[in-house]
Amino acid sequence: MSLVMSPVTGNKRTLADVTVQNTILTIPESPDKQRSPKRVCRLSPSNVSTPKLVSPLKIAVVCSSNQNRSMEAHNLLKKRGYDIASFGTGSCVKLPGPSVDKPNIYSFDTPYEDQFKDLKRKDQSFYTQNGLLNMLDRNKRIKHKPERFQQNKDEFDIIITCQERVFDQVLEGKIADRNLVFL
Repeated sequence: MSLVMSPVTGNKRTLADVTVQNTILTIPESPDKQRSPKRVCRLSPSNVSTPKLVSPLKIAVVCSSNQNRSMEAHNLLKKRGYDIASFGTGSCVKLPGPSVDKPNIYSFDTPYEDQFKDLKRKDQSFYTQNGLLNMLDRNKRIKHKPERFQQNKDEFDIIITCQERVFDQVLEGKIADRNLVFL
């Protein structure tokens, strides 16, 4: 018999007492205790292969190399059911190397898998320790390769940028490519 335990109170219930409503796991009220809203746990539905979109808005997240911040936001928003795309604005993808003056440089056409294999071949221990191999492993599960924002022609309702410099590059590209009004 499976048990579910509240992390707040330590109360245990059998799985038969737990009901799933949409994507929220709720534990029925105890007649002797009053429950607070904090005792509601989130649960992703197991029978759904792709999340249902929670909003009609198209969202883009942009950083310099489409590696760390934009991909983490892409991953999180995709899991939450948003229509999301992520991009970089740099001329190439730059990842930290063995020293500050020796970065690993790739074109935006280089798949995450190839970047992963290259860094693993160069120094698996070093790139595991600094987190790059884990980051690239996450990235390749989200999409095939980094994308350059300036080469994308899709329209977005919301564009989130991760740096002021990236914000300026996005504005320059969008003003040049489209008739936009900024308020």
